[in-house]
Amino acid sequence: MWTERWGHLQDRLDPDSEVREMVAALVDPFADLVRTREGRMLCHLLARAALPAGQLPNVSTLFTPAPFEVRIGRALPGLSPQEVTERCRLAFSLVMEIYGRPLAKMPTEPSAFPSAETVIAFVAAGLAAPTAAQAKAPASGS
Repeated sequence: MWTERWGHLQDRLDPDSEVREMVAALVDPFADLVRTREGRMLCHLLARAALPAGQLPNVSTLFTPAPFEVRIGRALPGLSPQEVTERCRLAFSLVMEIYGRPLAKMPTEPSAFPSAETVIAFVAAGLAAPTAAQAKAPASGS
């Protein structure tokens, strides 16, 4: 599911939409999966396996944070490599928490999830937010 979406991003990204499109490629498959009972269970199992270590054990490099981090780093050149890594880990953890730990008693029960667009907007904003140093700097013209 993710490989196909990432492949389509290669040629059509522009600087203004790049981060949002990458986040959508990460989030949309989860949003699709949680529409079914089996998909909710799969997301729950993925979260249980991935959240403690920050990534899934014994998986293809296509489903590790590295490709996402590299592309986010290129899209946001003002961030240090460490900042990119930290933000990507936060984004991944948030997405796994949202879709892997639904607000239901059991992962097989129906649960209300936030809209994919809300999740995409929130995660993209977090990835592209100013650094702590930039946020503390006085605004020009003040």
